[in-house]
Amino acid sequence: MANYDVFLPEERKCCGWPMLSKGLIEDARANARHNVSLLAQFARRAILIVGCEPSCLLTIRDDYPDLVFGEDARLVAGQTRAFEELIAEHVHPGDLRLRENDVRILVHGDCHQEILVGLGAARKALGLLPGASVEEIPSGCCGMAGSFGYEQEHYALSLEIGELTLLPAVRAAAPDVEIVAAGISCRQQIMHSTGRVARHPAEVLYEAYLGGTGHADPA
Repeated sequence: MANYDVFLPEERKCCGWPMLSKGLIEDARANARHNVSLLAQFARRAILIVGCEPSCLLTIRDDYPDLVFGEDARLVAGQTRAFEELIAEHVHPGDLRLRENDVRILVHGDCHQEILVGLGAARKALGLLPGASVEEIPSGCCGMAGSFGYEQEHYALSLEIGELTLLPAVRAAAPDVEIVAAGISCRQQIMHSTGRVARHPAEVLYEAYLGGTGHADPA
């Protein structure tokens, strides 16, 4: 899809965000050093480092230069792109063979995503779908916030936060409206609280891709 070759480094470790969120700075730093050492070889060759989970990707971009001082950390951070950013920056209408779809798409932004990069790239990437309308749900945090909503003492508060905007908007959406969220915690909160399946932008684009598995040949 989009004529990119994808390589997945097997030696990678967790980005470190779960440790950072719990104050385990040195554990996060150890993972960051390992990943920077692994990924710097690609960054030096101007190879893009792409992630699908906003919190993971933005930890590399935003936190690694402070956790791992030096040029390699800055190079790696500079070469990172969210999946949506890759598509928005490098793919133009007509580059992908996407089937016509008049679906209405509601997009919810992960907190990291909204604060650091916004949803412009996500809207642009999903806007490549011919005939689709893309709207941003004017919501803040879904309430899950990583592991926060899984913790017994935070469960009720997590749901209260989600009920401020996001969850009512999802329930009010017609069954044929596509709910999209890049953050896995956000998708889990939506499923748990509404029964609706929210999908990652990559899933939505791939389903519409005429070269994708399971689609008829578009001859």
